[in-house]
Amino acid sequence: MLYIEIIYNLSLLVALSVFTGFIWHRKNLSTLTKSLLQGLIFGFIAMTGMLYPLQFAEGIIFDGRSVVISLCALFFGPVSVAVAGVLAIALRIYQGGTGALTGSLVITASALIGLFFHFRYFKANNKIKLVQLVYMGLVVHLAMFLLMFTFPREIAVNVIKKMGIAILTVYPLATIIIGKIIFDNFEKTRHTSMLKASEERYRSFISQVSEGVYRFEFEKPMPVNLPIEEQVDYIYKNARIAECNNAFMRMYGATNSNDIIGKRQAELHGNTKNEENREVLKSFVRNNFVVENVLTEEINVFGKKVYFTNNSLGIVENGKLVRMWGTQTDVTDKIKAERLQNVLYEISKATLSSDSLFELLETVQLQLGKLLDSTNFYIAFYDKESGMLSTEYDIDQKDSIASWPAEKSITGYVLKHQKSLLATDTDIETMFKNGEIELIGTPSKVWLGVPLKVDREIIGAIVVQNYEDRNAYNEKDKQMLEFISGQISISIERKRAEEKLKSALVQARESDRLKSAFLANMSHEIRTPMNGIIGFTSLLADPGLSAGEKREFISIIQKSSERMLNTVNDLIDISKIETGQMQTVYSTVNVNQQLQTLLDFFGLQAKVKNLNLKLNYKITNDDAIISVDVAKFDSILTNLIKNAIKFTDSGTIEVGCSKEGNFMHFYVSDTGIGIPKNRQEAVFKRFEQADINDSRALQGSGLGLAIVKAYVEMLGGKIWLESQEGKGSVFNFTLPVYKVEHTLKIDNKMDFNTNSKLDNRKLKTNQAK
Repeated sequence: MLYIEIIYNLSLLVALSVFTGFIWHRKNLSTLTKSLLQGLIFGFIAMTGMLYPLQFAEGIIFDGRSVVISLCALFFGPVSVAVAGVLAIALRIYQGGTGALTGSLVITASALIGLFFHFRYFKANNKIKLVQLVYMGLVVHLAMFLLMFTFPREIAVNVIKKMGIAILTVYPLATIIIGKIIFDNFEKTRHTSMLKASEERYRSFISQVSEGVYRFEFEKPMPVNLPIEEQVDYIYKNARIAECNNAFMRMYGATNSNDIIGKRQAELHGNTKNEENREVLKSFVRNNFVVENVLTEEINVFGKKVYFTNNSLGIVENGKLVRMWGTQTDVTDKIKAERLQNVLYEISKATLSSDSLFELLETVQLQLGKLLDSTNFYIAFYDKESGMLSTEYDIDQKDSIASWPAEKSITGYVLKHQKSLLATDTDIETMFKNGEIELIGTPSKVWLGVPLKVDREIIGAIVVQNYEDRNAYNEKDKQMLEFISGQISISIERKRAEEKLKSALVQARESDRLKSAFLANMSHEIRTPMNGIIGFTSLLADPGLSAGEKREFISIIQKSSERMLNTVNDLIDISKIETGQMQTVYSTVNVNQQLQTLLDFFGLQAKVKNLNLKLNYKITNDDAIISVDVAKFDSILTNLIKNAIKFTDSGTIEVGCSKEGNFMHFYVSDTGIGIPKNRQEAVFKRFEQADINDSRALQGSGLGLAIVKAYVEMLGGKIWLESQEGKGSVFNFTLPVYKVEHTLKIDNKMDFNTNSKLDNRKLKTNQAK
């Protein structure tokens, strides 16, 4: 029973001893503070045992204070044991009795022996061997055994007889057990602290390196015996970022770990279809889940392409890939610089190899797509004479506009200020509200335009835009586009010059071919009516003519005169157009009324041929009032209606108009002979009528439709033909809608290179691009 009570008391000390390790390795405490706290803890443990001791006799108790105090001195040194010893001695004196002196001496002896072992063995390297712990336990309790003789003789003999064996066996054993527990706990805590410190140093190092460091964990470990393509798809689907450093996050434009942690491999690569990226993952699988210095194309948090060189190592456990560690280096700037040089080379090469300007611009758009989003792309050329912008190559998801006035357009704004513009939808809205531009078409989220210059002269602008992503372009993209715009300008100008030269050569040859036919036709057009005039004038001198014959001869003379006058007028008009002497004078006109007047004028001619001449307009009276050069507008429709009557033997001729956005659309359709496809472009060329094999076509100068086309283009519009041989034709043309305050004379010039303005033009237009 005696030994059981001793063991019970010592087991309480064992239980309490496990708390000692939590104090010593607290980083936020000083050494002295920790020593004091350990002393208090060991003092409390000793006092706890003394409060529940083995009561040997009145005033004589046995507990585990010798074990606690000696171990406190061994592991934690003089400050701790001083605190614990003072507390224990104070309590023992307070308890009093015959054994108070002996008990205090045991506490003192245990502390001194523990301190000897502390300085002799433990302090040097914070380690104690088991044999040294056994040795200390025996020495401490041998001293305790000897101190039993400080009792009165009879009590001492009785204590030694009953407790001697326990003091020399159980107490040393308890010292060894509790000491081992404290030391193991101490070591564990120390190792944990060292490991934590090492991990913190590692993380600190990793967080400061310039390379991105990452760890992927698999949601479900991947069997390594799957087919290679399935393994690639498995990695894309199941590998998620579990850990990364700050450099890794910055490479993707992330500001905190939440933007990156948890993302799948597929999300970082943008998709699972990129063949170059898939080949990298295949190499990773083929090389036993190791790759070095492989290039991947990935997507940052803004949706932009970034490029990295990667080193990756896969961890395989039980035949399954469970995680991937790796590092990566951002080589985006290097790759973009290389691609930029390659793009410049390809554009230069296309200048020589492309067959047309359109083909060159198509190459520019495709090559530019390697550097930024060129889904919506156009190159606008500026015509200084007309003040118009036009596109020869326009790829757009929403709108397609062939030409528009430069003034008040966003492209015109770039040309006017001769500097690039990167504008979001908010910026564009602000510019609109400030009256700097007008809007047309579908608004884009971001718009980027760069002027094209040759020898310091603006020739146009290159534009890209995005309808969905406001962050599609940035300042770096603008700088890059500015850098290559010089090469693009030179390439375009060379190709335009080349096309002009080719066109001039073709035209010269064609002109030579047509010259004889034209001269013969002009000779016919002038000589035929002149012969009629001279011949029938002579016949009128015959006194025997009847009144009816005279009226007939006079009518023939009048028609011949009109025919010859029309020929001369056409020649004069085309001459003015050729020499640039034809001016444009705008005035207000009601389109509906003008069309009705023309139909009334040609109604008799149509009736003579039994043709149905009708008008179809879909414009309100308010919209019908526009500003236009009335003479040219009238000449355009007159020529088209006259030709329709001329080449239609039966059926219907319809004249119509409608308002389409900022343009007015007109058409003249007929059910006449139609025009073959191979001759449809020719009808708008000067003198080409001389090469058309139709007897009716040969009645005239061949300049009418050429004049019509020139007038339409002078007014800022476009004309085109739809025809099927034997079924009829439809001539369409558009004119921009201008609302004017006054009748003005326009010189059609706007020179952005000298910053001149249209001081005499007061047009309010809703057009922009």
